[in-house]
Amino acid sequence: MKNLLICGWYGTETLGDRAILAGIFKILSNTSFGKNIKIASLYPFLTKRTFIEDMPIYRDILQDSNLCFFDVYDKDVLDNEIEASDLVVFGGGPIMDLAELNIIKYIFSNAKRKGKKTAIIGCGLGPLYRKQYINKAKKILNKADIIIFRDKKSVDTARNILNESNKKIQYSHDPAVLSCFHYMNSNSNSSTTDRNYIAVNLREFNNIGFKSDIYLSDDKIIKLLKGLSRNFNNKIKLVPMHTFGIGGDDRYYLTKLKDQIKIENIEILHKPLNLFELFDVYSNAYSCIGMRYHSIVFQTLLNGNNFILDYTDKANGKISSFLELIDDKNFYDDRYINVLQDVSMEKINMIPLILKQNNCFDVQHEIYNKTIDSYVKLLNSIM
Repeated sequence: MKNLLICGWYGTETLGDRAILAGIFKILSNTSFGKNIKIASLYPFLTKRTFIEDMPIYRDILQDSNLCFFDVYDKDVLDNEIEASDLVVFGGGPIMDLAELNIIKYIFSNAKRKGKKTAIIGCGLGPLYRKQYINKAKKILNKADIIIFRDKKSVDTARNILNESNKKIQYSHDPAVLSCFHYMNSNSNSSTTDRNYIAVNLREFNNIGFKSDIYLSDDKIIKLLKGLSRNFNNKIKLVPMHTFGIGGDDRYYLTKLKDQIKIENIEILHKPLNLFELFDVYSNAYSCIGMRYHSIVFQTLLNGNNFILDYTDKANGKISSFLELIDDKNFYDDRYINVLQDVSMEKINMIPLILKQNNCFDVQHEIYNKTIDSYVKLLNSIM
């Protein structure tokens, strides 16, 4: 039985991170690594809660696998888990300017000293601004036996950081995409006719930490929500993607907005959702608006009548990279605003009108097997 250690940003996981993990489990279920899996957690009490909430999903994917987590800050336990592992995986999320990147560097360096195989799976590279984090990212990349990023732009950035083109670096869809398809396959016989609400995900700009100016002010967001309320009789559900203080609990910002609007048909989903409950919310909505990256991934695949508010760099950011990979027919050209550029009220006012057209993105379902195959092939190549 081969032992697998997954590290990353678990312990501060958003619902997006939880979808990444479920997607990685789906990949592993097609390899020899799906039986004994350990998760390194930054805050184990949160991972314990999310494991309880999502365990039915994990069990459906992994079935009889041994799945557990441990405190990554306990050095003795961490060293023992690295020693016991056959493969160490940096499993999804961004490689960016975060102090915790030191932990990933330590894990990968220790693993290679012990002769363990290492892989970066489904991560994005950047944004990286400070030299110290660029150097840490470079060391992590150099310690990886295989690298599969979630988009081509991350591959280009990695080659630039490494200053060489010989290292085998590939890209495929974000593993979170596989969670969406698993949900769709599990609910293929269900149908909802009463699509009587609009699902909206927003995040506070002060918590984003990007250098660029944000042009989508709170006033414009409030006008957008009022416009939705005015144009639709539907209920408007404000949907948090993160409900933990570290990383920015979306509910604080959503509550601040709602208190300023005071419109009866706007509600906040305060109770934390498990992964498939969130998928239900997006899938069963009349339409969706998303800002956090994974809310956009989920709304695009599960609903399709959605509008995108992109807070990342349009040239190199993760949201435009996702669209580049999935939207070859440019469906989202008029369903997209980059908020690092000037956002006119004319554009804001058009959003409810575009959503009222009720046109939906055509999901290419062959992505599912192609994505699994691409990851499995590379994982099998190093063992």
